[in-house]
Amino acid sequence: MTKQSQEFNEQRVLSHGNQNETIQQTIDRIKQRIIQTGDKSHVTVARQLELLNELVGFPLGQFLLQNRGLNGYWTDYVIEHQYQGKVTGIDREGRSLTELEKFLLDKSFLATQQRYVNFSKIIQSYVRDNLVFASLLCGVMRDLLKLDFTGVENFRLVGIDIDFESLELAKKLAK
Repeated sequence: MTKQSQEFNEQRVLSHGNQNETIQQTIDRIKQRIIQTGDKSHVTVARQLELLNELVGFPLGQFLLQNRGLNGYWTDYVIEHQYQGKVTGIDREGRSLTELEKFLLDKSFLATQQRYVNFSKIIQSYVRDNLVFASLLCGVMRDLLKLDFTGVENFRLVGIDIDFESLELAKKLAK
């Protein structure tokens, strides 16, 4: 995939690369919408603004605010959290996780983490010589790159994704 086709795809994919506004413009836009909409039956304006301020306080929160979803890097971050951050309470950069961040990673993205574990077990059972595994919407391709290929000499892994950055991260992880 070329950088040009990546930019074209980003225009159509909600969760990949909303680079048209700064984080401050995003915060201002969301804050204005919260205030204009007013209290909801289940949450006040004040609480929504508190949550907005909490999300701004950590990188995953900022990405979610700007992109309204996860790209390959952040999906990998969420999946790997169960093995690293959940145990240590510290992110990849050595920063302590906030309470909201812990809630998102430990509760809100739990299904994503469990799906990864379950799929990994199933895929692992198929590992043998002369197979080609393809990961579609591969992200950083950890689903295949973390498999145990001990004793397997001939195999091929293929990753397909519209996210150029994820494909580059997959190449680095593969090395």
